[in-house]
Amino acid sequence: MSPTRAASRRKSKIKTMKEGLVVRAQMEQYPYVDIRTRHAQFGADQPEEFSGSNRGPMPVELLLGAYLASVAMLSWVAAKEMDCELGQIKLQARAQIDPRGLYGLRRIKRMVRSVSLEVGIVTDSGNATLPARLSRVVHRRCPIRALLQESGVKLIDRWEILPSHL
Repeated sequence: MSPTRAASRRKSKIKTMKEGLVVRAQMEQYPYVDIRTRHAQFGADQPEEFSGSNRGPMPVELLLGAYLASVAMLSWVAAKEMDCELGQIKLQARAQIDPRGLYGLRRIKRMVRSVSLEVGIVTDSGNATLPARLSRVVHRRCPIRALLQESGVKLIDRWEILPSHL
């Protein structure tokens, strides 16, 4: 598909998003929260050391998961726009947090101090500049990255090409 035709298809899909996104949640018993969106259902919880039952990810872990999903999907779209085939994308995010503000123990402006993102791209393209090019696209387009950046979170990235045999 030509880049012009792909952009046209994306524009037509964007129109369907005008009504916004709807996510619903319900908590019947602390701390488990049942979350529903479109056709998906999942939950959020706290670990036992935070008085939780450990039945689901913490809200900050959900944020990191959303960040990784967004980076992976945007990377794939950008690679297609560059006429490059990606095999697999391996991602990891680490957050440095200060939970004292969450529990009112101290006036903490940002509980999430920094987020480190590691992206490994498995491809046979032989294009050594691909990680840097994909990184630039993600930096411009990723809504989760924009939220983190605008809230003052320090963002650290490492992008690399991985051998296809890993």
